[in-house]
Amino acid sequence: MNVALISAGYPPDLDGIGDYTARLGEVLAQRNEIARPVTVFTRYGTSASTEGIQVIPFFDQRSPWTFATLEQTFASAFPDVETPVPDWLVLQYNPFSFGRRGFCPWVPRTLARIKRRTTAQIAVMFHETTVPRWPLKFAAMFLWQWPIFRALCRLADAGFISTERWRAQTSRANPLLPVHHLPVGSNIPVCKLSREAARAQLGVESEALVLGVFGSAHVSRRLDWIACAIREAQQRNRGRRTLLLYVGPHGARVRNVCEGVEILDAGPLPGEEVGCRLRAMDAILSPFLDGISTRRGSVIAALQHGVPVATSAAPWTDRLFLEAPTQGLLLSTAENAQDFAREAGNWLERIPADFARPENAVSVFHDRHFAWPAIAEGLWTNLARHSLGREARVGGRTRTISAKVPALFPAPRKFSRTEARGGPAPSDRPQPASVTFIVPTLKRPDYLRKCLASIEAQTVRAGRVLVGVKQEDGFSRAVVDEFVARVQVRIIEARGVGVVGSMSSCLQEADGDFVALVDDDVELPSAWLGTMLEHLECNPDIVAAAGRDFLQDHPKMRQFESRVMNVGRIYWYGRITGEHHRGAGTPRKVDVLRGSNCLFRGAFLRETGFEPGLRGQGAQVNWELALAFHAMRKGAHFLYDPTVEVLHHAAPRHDGDSIHRGTFNPLGTLHSAFNETFVTVRHAPGLHKLTALSYQLMVGSSLAPGLFHFLKDVFKRDPDQVARWIATLRGRWEAALAATFTQSAQIKTP
Repeated sequence: MNVALISAGYPPDLDGIGDYTARLGEVLAQRNEIARPVTVFTRYGTSASTEGIQVIPFFDQRSPWTFATLEQTFASAFPDVETPVPDWLVLQYNPFSFGRRGFCPWVPRTLARIKRRTTAQIAVMFHETTVPRWPLKFAAMFLWQWPIFRALCRLADAGFISTERWRAQTSRANPLLPVHHLPVGSNIPVCKLSREAARAQLGVESEALVLGVFGSAHVSRRLDWIACAIREAQQRNRGRRTLLLYVGPHGARVRNVCEGVEILDAGPLPGEEVGCRLRAMDAILSPFLDGISTRRGSVIAALQHGVPVATSAAPWTDRLFLEAPTQGLLLSTAENAQDFAREAGNWLERIPADFARPENAVSVFHDRHFAWPAIAEGLWTNLARHSLGREARVGGRTRTISAKVPALFPAPRKFSRTEARGGPAPSDRPQPASVTFIVPTLKRPDYLRKCLASIEAQTVRAGRVLVGVKQEDGFSRAVVDEFVARVQVRIIEARGVGVVGSMSSCLQEADGDFVALVDDDVELPSAWLGTMLEHLECNPDIVAAAGRDFLQDHPKMRQFESRVMNVGRIYWYGRITGEHHRGAGTPRKVDVLRGSNCLFRGAFLRETGFEPGLRGQGAQVNWELALAFHAMRKGAHFLYDPTVEVLHHAAPRHDGDSIHRGTFNPLGTLHSAFNETFVTVRHAPGLHKLTALSYQLMVGSSLAPGLFHFLKDVFKRDPDQVARWIATLRGRWEAALAATFTQSAQIKTP
């Protein structure tokens, strides 16, 4: 097998992707099965060929449309049998490298022509994908970056991502594209000095505690947490010199934040000098707002030099770090600077003395996953896997590429379109102890059948499925019987009133480590369970996770309605935002989830239970709010992942409550207002009871109006305005009395 590379930069350019390409090429040159150099196509500049690597410039970055000349350059580079076309052409992709503001439509067009006219297969290494859809400054760029990214995903035969967070995007762009996680290596030369020699060169005594920070003072780097952690270390090490060694361009900003801390500011340095500073550090502090990915160069360089790293386990921390076996890596789940400082202080005291040696557990972890031979091996292995059996057509003639590569690897995994809608495909993980699904239902057999079929199709199998069915509901029982032979499904007789009674009956029988609550009129994407499990496993402070509740009541309207970022928030002054059906952005922590699709930690749900005092004969609205308040009291969080779209068909209800279906219903409005106020008085923490009640009375919402919304309805001339307001006030008054003068009877499992 033979591989060629495309990169917009190459040494001596100051370009991270260029360094990546050069170091990758050096290792691949030793693996090429044809005795000739690895070819690197790059921009015009001062780059020169070296031993084992042939550099061919072909486009001018000031005129990025000249990328289209790659087709002619490629043909000239491989003209005959003696210099055959490489089996793989690997593009190192960052949209901004090939066009202003990421506008580079010539890239997929040119690669498509090369693929069509030669035998080369195309692979893309995504160092960046697209800008986010929001905020506004990115919205315009996303309009052209997404189609270009999607075109690359569709023409590629294999894809590689430098962080797992991009798996959802690639799967959405092309469900059939096999995508592999390939970390980024360090471009810092390894310092050969010992820790003591490096310190002697810097004039720092061997007994000092040297904590490091490496890189820019980007907004995502939590400098205030770092300052707090260093002060904590100073307090714990009185009598011992404690200093911060900073390597990077923003020394002034670091000094302002770390006032009162002794700082050795090295400034920006060449790679060799950086390595010496890293070697002198006892540990490096790198907490980030979004966590650390396997493309975070400053952290990888520290690991390369055997330096223990204290960082944060935020939602975008890659699983490779979360599963790291070494105690030289602290993944803090702290929510504030003081907690991080305390964790870091305890961790520093536990670091064994052998971390002072160059070859320790940290550097071993680096060499296994981030060393260039390991990265090249990952690329080579997966390219070989996808070369097997592929037929390329050239001028009507068909041949098999790389037939001589032995069949050592399984066929690439194919992604279904449903799974692509569901977000990132789960990796091969051990089967969790158990996952129990709870599905309350009432006489909606057609929807229940679709729901159970979607549970059956999950890529991570559920342990048990408990369906809450009323005794008189023969329709649902018949549907469940259809799945008995295919799924571990069991009918639970629903006792009590409405959905809360049905779920509580099932919860009594649910013994899983995780419990999924699913409405009977939803269809889960096949990757739903795997993705939600991944969120809970990677975030210990998260007790529940859910996807986007993609309503299908008006499919065409829902497909094009605007998306929002403000989802599932409970504000201190009482406002609650829903909008779970049209959330945008990335997975994030929220205060409240919609109960149509949720995966809970079983221990939390069994301890908390469901509030039985809610009103309504069918769907007792706002039952989720009680769970949200309980989580707030415990300091736990929920997670909302809008990249996982769950189809919610909004089936008809049998209780007459149609206020969430666009129709005014006096009793439904009364019950909704009652439940919201009842849960607030009974379960809201601290002063939130007072602020929330004030907000409900003075502002309210369009469905349960307070004074503000009532007056707004007057100007709209809504014929139901008075009846809606009266029903709301009555419901809130009755709830306040009921919550105040009745004892809480939260339904829990024994």
